[in-house]
Amino acid sequence: MDKKEALKLVQKSGYELENLPEEFKKDKEVVLAAIKQDVPLYSSPFEYADKSLKKDREIVLEVVKQDGSYLKYADDSLKKDREIVLIAVKQNGRGYAPQEALQYADDSLKKDKEIVLEAVKQYGGALEYADDSLKIDREFILKAVKQDYSALEYADDSLKKDKEIVLIAVKQDGSALEYADDSLKKDREIILEVVKQNGSYLEYADDTFKKNKEIVLEAVKQNGGALQYADDKLKADKEIVLIAVKQDGSALEYADDTFKKNKEIVLEAVKQNGSALDDVDDSLKKEKDIVLEAVKTYGSALKYADENLQGDREIVLAAVKQNGGALQYADDSLKKDKEIVLIAVKKNVQFLRYADISLHEKIDPSFLFSKTTVYGDELSYNEFAINEKDVNSTDKIKDFFSKPENEDEDEDEDLGYYYTKGLETDPLSDTSSGGLVLGVLSDKDKNKLDTVSVKSDDPEIDFTRVINKGKDEFSNCHEPPQKGEIFLTYYYFSGGAAYDLITYKKNKKVLLKVESFWKYAVALNMETPEFEFIAEGWGPSSGGDVKICFDDGKVVGCDAGHDEIIETISQHLISKGAFNK
Repeated sequence: MDKKEALKLVQKSGYELENLPEEFKKDKEVVLAAIKQDVPLYSSPFEYADKSLKKDREIVLEVVKQDGSYLKYADDSLKKDREIVLIAVKQNGRGYAPQEALQYADDSLKKDKEIVLEAVKQYGGALEYADDSLKIDREFILKAVKQDYSALEYADDSLKKDKEIVLIAVKQDGSALEYADDSLKKDREIILEVVKQNGSYLEYADDTFKKNKEIVLEAVKQNGGALQYADDKLKADKEIVLIAVKQDGSALEYADDTFKKNKEIVLEAVKQNGSALDDVDDSLKKEKDIVLEAVKTYGSALKYADENLQGDREIVLAAVKQNGGALQYADDSLKKDKEIVLIAVKKNVQFLRYADISLHEKIDPSFLFSKTTVYGDELSYNEFAINEKDVNSTDKIKDFFSKPENEDEDEDEDLGYYYTKGLETDPLSDTSSGGLVLGVLSDKDKNKLDTVSVKSDDPEIDFTRVINKGKDEFSNCHEPPQKGEIFLTYYYFSGGAAYDLITYKKNKKVLLKVESFWKYAVALNMETPEFEFIAEGWGPSSGGDVKICFDDGKVVGCDAGHDEIIETISQHLISKGAFNK
């Protein structure tokens, strides 16, 4: 093997250095190429370099710039080099393991305040490797915990009693209380600070605070689960328990047993987390309203319900809608219900195994899930109603359809290209998504398309038949404005829109519900037991148009630019004698 081949190998993977002949492990160019190719992991190719190169300052500098913990491979003489060690601790933790570079530095540099502070800044636990003289230095520890609260763990015990230092640490992260002296775990100010930040840190507080209602209230407001650390007397306090289960329903587990029979408390718990039904008294597992609330948030809570309610169709439907796997806990009679089973297997085809055997034949997994993507144009729109009086003269209409004067060009650009003073917005930048344009509706049959403008990978799907809902979505295009009003409907199409069509029946015949946007049929997201139609995304758009509707029923379409709109409106108002030039 020659050097050229060796270089080629290490440039593909630096770790190939391990397998090269010894001569190349002594070759500076080869070793540097291996190091530069390295992606920081638990180790570095430098580990396999010859000892002579581990004394090479240039190479060691290159290595610690990648990951400070690689200082461990350097010769001891360079572990005393202040520049190298300072770079190493600044790069600490760049690999996948948070190894502390400071531990590999020479002991003389573990007393260097700048170096240790840099190490702590990267990872507070690095203080563990600092010289003991720094761990007892109050001024230094103050700086250290300001950099990273976790440095408190390795401070001298005497400083773990220092309230100022501990407060700085717990304000960053309440878990630092674990490292504080027991005397400060009895300090009200510190405990309040900690539990407001994370209620679960009540665990580290002195027992006197676990009996203190104010402290426990603050803890459960932040984290309902903190109830587990409260004194038993407070676990029997209704105010505290109610707040706890509203924050985290599973906190019911830690409440006094009397509350597991309390309907008010139980309802709040299962509304927040249905799994709390597991801890409810059996008497309330027979209550339909409680079980229904539970399965709405956690379908599998059905398994904790009374047997009679596992046969309640409304409850089982709600459960499988939340989690198809809940079908396994339904009464056998409902495992024969095709609608319920279809909802379950739509979540995951594997849930078919929980259905009655009779449905295994009727619901064939081979056609249970068929997915295709439908491509076309997405409609976006914005609707406005304006008064003729605001635009019935040359001055008024030009002022209405103008941008406000602004000396700040950047701010003017922020208003948007089509910003309209009279509308106080850019009508084409704050639009609603109308849906996917399927095509043009037939004049003879409102539920049929004359032309189809979408494409699909599946030729079996026929888009020509639709269910035309008509007038729900686009109000401006169905009724004329009131006398003296003008409707403006701004719109544009985004090409490359993609919708997923997922079918759950053999023949794949789907009837999409559409709204009519004048002559266009626009399909919205929809979900039925037999299919789903869901927007996945759309591409860029440019420009825009506007439909202008007048009170006499006339509709004119034009470009969304101000000049065309001004011309269209003014000409119409002139024709009806309602415009002052």
